[in-house]
Amino acid sequence: MSLVYEKAAEFKHIQRILNTNVEGKRKVPYAIRVIRGIGRRFAFVLCKKAKINVNRRAGELNEDEVNTLTNILADPVGNGIPAWFLNRQRDFKDGT
Repeated sequence: MSLVYEKAAEFKHIQRILNTNVEGKRKVPYAIRVIRGIGRRFAFVLCKKAKINVNRRAGELNEDEVNTLTNILADPVGNGIPAWFLNRQRDFKDGT
């Protein structure tokens, strides 16, 4: 079964986020997993904080939504993501 999108002129097959090519045909949380440091759970939390529907395709994102994702990735703790959720930021042993 193929994907039929009403606004085909606005759909981007390759979305560029943080110097990484993101496939536009995949759903947003699964598409942004190709960015280094983003896993499954972090991708879903990122979409919830950015208020992006997880069932949308990455090619449907407009420039404002991509900028929102980038801003949250730049400062995740400042945007409400708990510090314990982040990967080992500084220390190899305990992450502090």
